[in-house]
Amino acid sequence: MKDLKKAKANIMLGAGTLLFAVGYFLETYNFKIVYAKNVIDAAFMPRIIAVLIAVCAAWVLVKGIRELHAIPKEQRKASSEEKQVSRRGFVRCVICFLIMLATAICMKPLGFILTMIPAMFGLFMVASVKGERKIGLYILLSIVTPLVLFFGFYYGFQTLLPPGVLKPLLTYL
Repeated sequence: MKDLKKAKANIMLGAGTLLFAVGYFLETYNFKIVYAKNVIDAAFMPRIIAVLIAVCAAWVLVKGIRELHAIPKEQRKASSEEKQVSRRGFVRCVICFLIMLATAICMKPLGFILTMIPAMFGLFMVASVKGERKIGLYILLSIVTPLVLFFGFYYGFQTLLPPGVLKPLLTYL
Protein backbone atom coordinates (compact mmCIF):
# COMPACT_ATOMS: atom_id res chain seq x y z
CA MET A 1 0.00 0.00 0.00
CA LYS A 2 2.92 2.32 0.66
CA ASP A 3 4.04 1.94 -2.96
CA LEU A 4 0.56 2.84 -4.20
CA LYS A 5 0.51 5.94 -2.04
CA LYS A 6 3.95 6.95 -3.27
CA ALA A 7 2.98 6.39 -6.92
CA LYS A 8 -0.18 8.48 -6.60
CA ALA A 9 1.70 11.20 -4.75
CA ASN A 10 4.33 11.31 -7.51
CA ILE A 11 1.65 11.56 -10.19
CA MET A 12 -0.17 14.36 -8.38
CA LEU A 13 3.04 16.21 -7.59
CA GLY A 14 4.36 15.85 -11.12
CA ALA A 15 1.11 16.96 -12.77
CA GLY A 16 0.63 19.91 -10.42
CA THR A 17 4.21 21.07 -10.73
CA LEU A 18 4.12 20.71 -14.50
CA LEU A 19 1.01 22.91 -14.66
CA PHE A 20 2.71 25.43 -12.40
CA ALA A 21 5.84 25.46 -14.59
CA VAL A 22 3.80 26.06 -17.74
CA GLY A 23 1.92 28.92 -16.08
CA TYR A 24 5.17 30.33 -14.69
CA PHE A 25 6.79 30.21 -18.12
CA LEU A 26 3.81 31.89 -19.78
CA GLU A 27 3.84 34.67 -17.17
CA THR A 28 7.39 35.61 -18.22
CA TYR A 29 5.93 37.01 -21.43
CA ASN A 30 4.31 39.77 -19.34
CA PHE A 31 7.70 41.22 -18.33
CA LYS A 32 8.67 44.57 -19.77
CA ILE A 33 11.57 43.86 -22.07
CA VAL A 34 14.08 46.28 -23.53
CA TYR A 35 14.97 44.94 -26.95
CA ALA A 36 18.69 45.21 -27.62
CA LYS A 37 21.31 42.97 -29.15
CA ASN A 38 23.23 40.55 -26.94
CA VAL A 39 21.38 41.54 -23.75
CA ILE A 40 19.96 39.11 -21.25
CA ASP A 41 16.61 40.53 -20.24
CA ALA A 42 14.56 40.14 -17.06
CA ALA A 43 12.66 37.13 -18.43
CA PHE A 44 15.75 35.05 -19.21
CA MET A 45 16.41 33.51 -15.79
CA PRO A 46 12.74 32.87 -14.91
CA ARG A 47 12.30 31.07 -18.24
CA ILE A 48 15.33 28.87 -17.57
CA ILE A 49 13.94 28.08 -14.11
CA ALA A 50 10.50 27.29 -15.55
CA VAL A 51 12.00 24.87 -18.07
CA LEU A 52 14.06 23.15 -15.36
CA ILE A 53 10.98 22.86 -13.14
CA ALA A 54 9.01 21.41 -16.06
CA VAL A 55 11.71 18.83 -16.81
CA CYS A 56 11.85 17.73 -13.15
CA ALA A 57 8.04 17.63 -12.94
CA ALA A 58 7.79 15.52 -16.09
CA TRP A 59 10.38 13.13 -14.67
CA VAL A 60 8.41 12.76 -11.39
CA LEU A 61 5.16 12.31 -13.34
CA VAL A 62 6.61 9.55 -15.55
CA LYS A 63 8.16 7.88 -12.50
CA GLY A 64 4.78 7.89 -10.72
CA ILE A 65 2.98 6.44 -13.74
CA ARG A 66 5.57 3.65 -14.02
CA GLU A 67 5.27 2.89 -10.30
CA LEU A 68 1.48 2.78 -10.54
CA HIS A 69 1.54 0.36 -13.47
CA ALA A 70 3.96 -1.91 -11.58
CA ILE A 71 1.38 -2.43 -8.80
CA PRO A 72 -1.22 -5.19 -9.37
CA LYS A 73 -4.80 -3.95 -9.90
CA GLU A 74 -6.21 -5.62 -6.79
CA GLN A 75 -3.78 -3.68 -4.60
CA ARG A 76 -4.79 -0.32 -6.08
CA LYS A 77 -8.06 -0.02 -4.11
CA ALA A 78 -7.75 2.48 -1.27
CA SER A 79 -9.01 1.91 2.26
CA SER A 80 -11.02 4.51 4.19
CA GLU A 81 -7.90 5.50 6.19
CA GLU A 82 -5.96 6.13 3.00
CA LYS A 83 -8.83 8.21 1.65
CA GLN A 84 -8.74 10.35 4.81
CA VAL A 85 -4.99 10.89 4.44
CA SER A 86 -5.50 11.73 0.78
CA ARG A 87 -8.23 14.22 1.71
CA ARG A 88 -5.90 15.93 4.20
CA GLY A 89 -3.22 16.16 1.52
CA PHE A 90 -5.72 17.70 -0.89
CA VAL A 91 -6.71 20.30 1.73
CA ARG A 92 -3.04 21.16 2.23
CA CYS A 93 -2.62 21.60 -1.53
CA VAL A 94 -5.65 23.89 -1.67
CA ILE A 95 -4.27 25.96 1.21
CA CYS A 96 -0.91 26.25 -0.60
CA PHE A 97 -2.70 27.34 -3.76
CA LEU A 98 -4.67 29.96 -1.81
CA ILE A 99 -1.48 31.29 -0.22
CA MET A 100 0.12 31.61 -3.66
CA LEU A 101 -3.00 33.30 -5.04
CA ALA A 102 -3.01 35.80 -2.14
CA THR A 103 0.70 36.38 -2.76
CA ALA A 104 0.08 37.16 -6.42
CA ILE A 105 -2.74 39.56 -5.53
CA CYS A 106 -0.73 41.37 -2.84
CA MET A 107 2.58 41.51 -4.75
CA LYS A 108 2.06 44.83 -6.52
CA PRO A 109 0.52 46.90 -3.69
CA LEU A 110 2.64 45.52 -0.83
CA GLY A 111 5.80 44.69 -2.76
CA PHE A 112 7.98 41.63 -3.05
CA ILE A 113 9.57 41.76 0.40
CA LEU A 114 6.42 42.37 2.46
CA THR A 115 4.44 39.82 0.46
CA MET A 116 6.98 37.00 0.40
CA ILE A 117 7.75 36.99 4.13
CA PRO A 118 4.27 35.84 5.28
CA ALA A 119 3.78 33.76 2.11
CA MET A 120 6.96 31.76 2.66
CA PHE A 121 6.21 31.30 6.36
CA GLY A 122 2.69 30.10 5.54
CA LEU A 123 3.97 27.66 2.92
CA PHE A 124 6.59 26.33 5.33
CA MET A 125 3.92 25.77 7.98
CA VAL A 126 1.51 24.04 5.60
CA ALA A 127 4.20 21.86 4.02
CA SER A 128 5.76 20.68 7.28
CA VAL A 129 4.51 17.96 9.61
CA LYS A 130 2.97 19.27 12.84
CA GLY A 131 5.34 17.48 15.20
CA GLU A 132 8.48 18.40 13.26
CA ARG A 133 7.97 22.14 12.69
CA LYS A 134 10.96 24.39 13.27
CA ILE A 135 9.25 27.76 13.58
CA GLY A 136 12.44 29.70 14.36
CA LEU A 137 14.11 28.40 11.21
CA TYR A 138 10.98 29.13 9.16
CA ILE A 139 10.88 32.72 10.42
CA LEU A 140 14.57 33.20 9.67
CA LEU A 141 14.29 31.74 6.15
CA SER A 142 11.09 33.71 5.48
CA ILE A 143 12.87 36.97 6.24
CA VAL A 144 16.32 36.32 4.81
CA THR A 145 15.32 34.68 1.50
CA PRO A 146 13.13 37.52 0.14
CA LEU A 147 15.74 40.09 1.16
CA VAL A 148 18.56 38.18 -0.54
CA LEU A 149 16.45 37.66 -3.67
CA PHE A 150 15.31 41.29 -3.80
CA PHE A 151 18.79 42.75 -3.46
CA GLY A 152 20.30 40.01 -5.63
CA PHE A 153 17.98 40.96 -8.46
CA TYR A 154 18.52 44.68 -7.81
CA TYR A 155 22.32 44.60 -7.76
CA GLY A 156 23.00 41.44 -9.78
CA PHE A 157 20.50 41.77 -12.61
CA GLN A 158 19.67 45.50 -12.32
CA THR A 159 16.03 44.43 -12.12
CA LEU A 160 13.75 45.88 -9.49
CA LEU A 161 11.21 43.46 -8.11
CA PRO A 162 7.94 45.13 -7.03
CA PRO A 163 8.89 47.52 -4.18
CA GLY A 164 5.29 48.26 -3.10
CA VAL A 165 4.87 50.40 0.01
CA LEU A 166 8.64 50.24 0.70
CA LYS A 167 9.41 52.25 -2.44
CA PRO A 168 10.20 55.50 -0.53
CA LEU A 169 12.68 53.61 1.69
CA LEU A 170 14.27 51.74 -1.22
CA THR A 171 15.02 54.92 -3.20
CA TYR A 172 17.95 55.59 -0.85
CA LEU A 173 19.77 52.41 -1.95
